[in-house]
Amino acid sequence: MTKPNLSDIERKAAIDELLWISINGTLPRGTYAKVATGMGCDPTTISAIWNRIKKNSGRKRKNRDEVREKLASVPIEDRSVERRAAASAGLSRYMVRQAVKEVVLARRMPFVKPALTPNSKLRRVEHALSFVDDRTLQFEPMCNMKAKSFLPGYDSHRKQEWDGKVGIWSFTETYEAKRRSKNRDKGALCTRNIDSVDRDVYRDYLLEKAIPVIKAKWRRKDRHQVIFVQQDNAKPHVPPSDPAILTAGIEGGWNIRLLCQAPNSPEFNALDLGVFNSMQCIQHHIPRKDIKALIDSVESAFQQLKPHTVNDIFLTLQACMLCILQNEGGGGGLYKLPHLGKAKLRTKKRLPVSLNCSRELYEAAIALLASANRCSALLYGA
Repeated sequence: MTKPNLSDIERKAAIDELLWISINGTLPRGTYAKVATGMGCDPTTISAIWNRIKKNSGRKRKNRDEVREKLASVPIEDRSVERRAAASAGLSRYMVRQAVKEVVLARRMPFVKPALTPNSKLRRVEHALSFVDDRTLQFEPMCNMKAKSFLPGYDSHRKQEWDGKVGIWSFTETYEAKRRSKNRDKGALCTRNIDSVDRDVYRDYLLEKAIPVIKAKWRRKDRHQVIFVQQDNAKPHVPPSDPAILTAGIEGGWNIRLLCQAPNSPEFNALDLGVFNSMQCIQHHIPRKDIKALIDSVESAFQQLKPHTVNDIFLTLQACMLCILQNEGGGGGLYKLPHLGKAKLRTKKRLPVSLNCSRELYEAAIALLASANRCSALLYGA
């Protein structure tokens, strides 16, 4: 007759024997019956003891107070990026994400959610459709310099890969120090911000820096195509019809034009989507004590920005445009950006050059514009 219950000492002895017999945590067939015979009990009793002890095994839950203290000791400049905050605190990225999920930590980040009028939504749809090839329904190659980089590709003329970055320029000026100080001698060249970046300053930067660099770096095989330089709708920005810009854009057989993104649409800008964040991850590791060092750190971060990162950001931009078309021009509060798994696709060599827009979605967007009596519907084949 088997025992109805085992004492604590007998349970401990049974557990020790099971652990001794187990192979990598797995018990061979017939172990329960063998141990039960020696203990004088039923095999189901041994099975219950083993299952109970397995539930109590494994790494114990980390103390959340310790997690909070470790992250609190991380300098503020190292907290802006999850990966860097985890490394500085000696924690895993999962632990940081879990702490945020459990509200042990609070995430603070600015959300740009402008109010969208019905007219703004239609203009967003028009802007997204303008990037879709009406024959292949694929997104066309995009250019967004630093005020605003191109989808990276091989330049057969120069026999080298183009990293997709056009350039970056600071709105600063150089002056001579009028007095001596502990930081510099009199007459030393110093850097300071331009007092006011107005339309004239912006136009000069386009004419003297941006457009010449585009012509110097752009792939020869794409020279005959229309090249749009996208900008947002800030007041100092030059209108696309500016005569000086139009003249400079067509000099030498080029066709470079300005394009304003849809109003109240930060997700149409590759900079806001990821370029700034990617650069800041690098920049914050570079020491900087004055404005010159800050400019150098930003330029260094721009040069270190990897081509595949630039490419990923443009794919994210295309995904945003698809979501905007699906939501009839609605803003970021109405859709959740799908996870494309770009890193896995790149590893498998299946990462697309550009995303596809379905025929149904394309026609639905055109029908939306036609129902609102927008003349742009005629441009897209309605």
